[in-house]
Amino acid sequence: MPDAPRRPFYCSAALRSKASRMTAAAAEQLRRAAVRQGWFPIRSTAMRAQEMIATHPDMRGEPASPLVRCIEECYVCAQVCTSCADACLAEPGVEQLRQCIRLDLDCADICLAAGALASRRTGSNPDVLAQLLQACCSACSRCAQECEQHATLHEHCRICGESCRHCERACHDAIQDITSATAH
Repeated sequence: MPDAPRRPFYCSAALRSKASRMTAAAAEQLRRAAVRQGWFPIRSTAMRAQEMIATHPDMRGEPASPLVRCIEECYVCAQVCTSCADACLAEPGVEQLRQCIRLDLDCADICLAAGALASRRTGSNPDVLAQLLQACCSACSRCAQECEQHATLHEHCRICGESCRHCERACHDAIQDITSATAH
């Protein structure tokens, strides 16, 4: 439908609830079907992060993609961890999930701080940024380990564990990029 006007893709609470129980493949199939029908997903955080950093007066050229990916993953992980903690609180066996809730909330706070610090382009503070991203890697790793222990019983823990692993890798890649850039 190249000539059809594209409409933003919004969905009802019932559809969002169903989508949260889908496999990744089923969700991707649903997304592709929506795009074929002229719907498109609202622009992602990724696109906005890249655009905002690229427009900063102190930027010269394109922003480093490992850093942009790190910012994106930090904000996504913070949201997922917060949602996982909330879902854990609603589970009947909440007392067995106390550590998971604690690590979810710790990881969310660290991811938010890392995403905010990595978004700042005025001036330079690569040592502190690299240290915070290393703390973020540690928080994500520990949170993922805990969530993975509950993943067979709780889908939200499986999703959270995966998000934490993605964020951990993105932070690690950004650290490598930052340290190699400051070495030159």
